[in-house]
Amino acid sequence: MKYLLIVFLFAVSLFSQVPQSVTDTIKVTALQEFKVPREKNILLVAVYNSDLRAVLLDENGVFIRDINGIWQLPTKDEIAREVKGGRGTTVQYHVDEKIEEAGTYYIKLNFDYVDEYKKKHSNEAFYRIEVSNPTLASAITLRKSGNYNFTEKESFAFMTVEFSDPTAYSYRIEDNLGNVLKESIGPIAVLDDVFDKVENVGKEITIIGLYNGKEFLYTYNGDKEPHTSRWNVKIQRPVLDEFSDWKKSKDDQTIYVSAFNENARRILYTYIGKTEDNGFVLVQPEISNFRFTSEPNNIITNAKAIPSGVFLYVTFDFNQELLALMNECASQEISFSIEFTDQFGSTIRKEYNAVLLN
Repeated sequence: MKYLLIVFLFAVSLFSQVPQSVTDTIKVTALQEFKVPREKNILLVAVYNSDLRAVLLDENGVFIRDINGIWQLPTKDEIAREVKGGRGTTVQYHVDEKIEEAGTYYIKLNFDYVDEYKKKHSNEAFYRIEVSNPTLASAITLRKSGNYNFTEKESFAFMTVEFSDPTAYSYRIEDNLGNVLKESIGPIAVLDDVFDKVENVGKEITIIGLYNGKEFLYTYNGDKEPHTSRWNVKIQRPVLDEFSDWKKSKDDQTIYVSAFNENARRILYTYIGKTEDNGFVLVQPEISNFRFTSEPNNIITNAKAIPSGVFLYVTFDFNQELLALMNECASQEISFSIEFTDQFGSTIRKEYNAVLLN
């Protein structure tokens, strides 16, 4: 076992050595294609045939993978035709590569070629590749808390300085179960249509920024640690509020309403969501299963629920026949309840009581 370990360590040291010298150091950005050599092509003169192998190594010189993006001019078939007269030809090479993660890498190029005198040659060259994460062009403008209200409007840009092709950006929005809610192209994520859907209320959603179809890490404003191109927000349900003469400031308050007061014959409901910048969002209640009951029976008639703007108007009349039976300036304790199902699937029940003045 001891000898096996020694052999293994020897093999690792043999095939994973950091290059002692490099032809060039190339600084690039993750997910961005680059060229090796970065300026002029590699030139082989008076060759009869040639072959190039390119491999990617990590910072310790350990093999990662072969590189397939080898550009050659003329092609191997063209070389075969050009050297039929016995004279060699000139061949150009370069390598096109893209690395996804930041770090230090090496690209090793192995050249095998035969000159026009049929003599074989073999050379190698190492290039040090320093890959950094891109820098965000501007700060992410999402709220730090991540809290948003149903129907709010929001969008933000996630473009970087180095990823220069705006058509290569895209984004995907998922809920906490991994369901895709939206996919779109471009470096500006628009969340309005996701916030507008009632089925997303209460969900935590994730916006995933992509470049060339891949997530990426980025830095901003001198950050030491990179950030991932994922951002989380939560869609909150707004709170039902009302505007009416029937609303009490405390439970034991006695309310007096006049049978001749028009404002006493309507109640306005709306959903209100407060934002962190001291603003608010108003949402019209969308209802079904509307019910209205009163006590004494039939003291209130013609109850209706009418949507208008951001409000739901509940209007009603006082029964004029019953009022006619009351003495002038008389009073009557009355109560009524309003019940409906809202767009969030909740059953809302509101109860009211007051002293009705004739």
